[in-house]
Amino acid sequence: MANTVLMRWGPVLFDVVRRNIHEWERSRRADWARHDVVGAVTQLEATGMQPDEMTLRGRIFPFFLRQAGHGSQASNNGMSEIELLRSYCDQQTPQQMIKGTNPGEVLGWYVLEDINDSHTFLDRNATGKIINFEGRFLRFAGKPSAEGFYQSLFGM
Repeated sequence: MANTVLMRWGPVLFDVVRRNIHEWERSRRADWARHDVVGAVTQLEATGMQPDEMTLRGRIFPFFLRQAGHGSQASNNGMSEIELLRSYCDQQTPQQMIKGTNPGEVLGWYVLEDINDSHTFLDRNATGKIINFEGRFLRFAGKPSAEGFYQSLFGM
């Protein structure tokens, strides 16, 4: 079975085997200044837009990672997948978000604002046999750095 890429954020693939996403959502929000007026309805003044938000929710199944040949029995408990996302969050580098494959829909440049994980069905090392994760991304309005651009192009 071929591994299907569901979403790509720079060099990070969200696919069926490694970092499987089962849900994603986008939101957009406008900012409004409120001006109270005596004896009238509050007046609103448009002050701009918030950056688009995208949330990806998924699961990592360490057993299936090992079965698919992604790490040895002892080494891949799924945490390397979470640590990769954490390291990109720490770098604070915008990456291009692409939905689907061949060629995929380019959604724009996004930064990873936060990544959360929870573990269920714990093993003796307190690592989950199922690791749920949620990443929250913000659309980047500026121009990416050369480093982010090349990482996104070449997966470096």
